[in-house]
Amino acid sequence: MIATRPDWCISRQAGVGVPIAVFLCEGCGKPLNDQAVNRKVVELFARSGADAWFSSESDSILSAGAKCPHCGGTKFEKETDIFDVWLESRCELSGSG
Repeated sequence: MIATRPDWCISRQAGVGVPIAVFLCEGCGKPLNDQAVNRKVVELFARSGADAWFSSESDSILSAGAKCPHCGGTKFEKETDIFDVWLESRCELSGSG
């Protein structure tokens, strides 16, 4: 299904839903791939649900000293897009989500 739609966007802009839980470097715009931060996101979601992404401050999730591996930046912003609900529904229906 997705292979035949190479230009299909999997995200939507909304303040509620399943967030794309990633921080973007303010300097270069690339995503932060930091295992400590990823663990904190998983723990946050397990404890408070996915909506906590929208209500939690970035500083409470980011690890001290988080640094962009691409440009060395230390300032990050949360991605605010959510996963497309059509994609979520499809994953649930197919049993793969």
